Amino acid sequence: MQNQDQDRMDQLATQVRRLRWMNYGMAAVIAAGVISACTGSVPSVLRVERLEIIADDGKTALALGSNSAGGTLTTFNGKGQQLVTLGVTTGGVGVLNTYNGKGQALVGLGATVGGDGVLDTFNGKGQRTSSLP
Repeated sequence: MQNQDQDRMDQLATQVRRLRWMNYGMAAVIAAGVISACTGSVPSVLRVERLEIIADDGKTALALGSNSAGGTLTTFNGKGQQLVTLGVTTGGVGVLNTYNGKGQALVGLGATVGGDGVLDTFNGKGQRTSSLP
């Protein structure tokens, strides 16, 4: 059991590092956009329903979008399956979820209705294995 937990934590750490680098890349893209906007050669506002960054093979690598509660950021693996989702729940709470590339949740970070932070882990079959308030 402890070995499985360590494996899950190692997977989560890897996914967090990957997300951190993707965030750096997104910050660079945003910075480039701001610099370009300062030159006056691009529109001051770009409005789209969904923005997708695609890999060389044409598959979505990163998607910026929205749902009824707010904005979402989703990363995908080379097979087009979601790995990390950052967004807002219908209750207005920020949430970060990681997935195993097969559609099943592995880790969820968010908050309870009362506003306390919560960490949930899943077994890859959709069954919660632990919850830390």
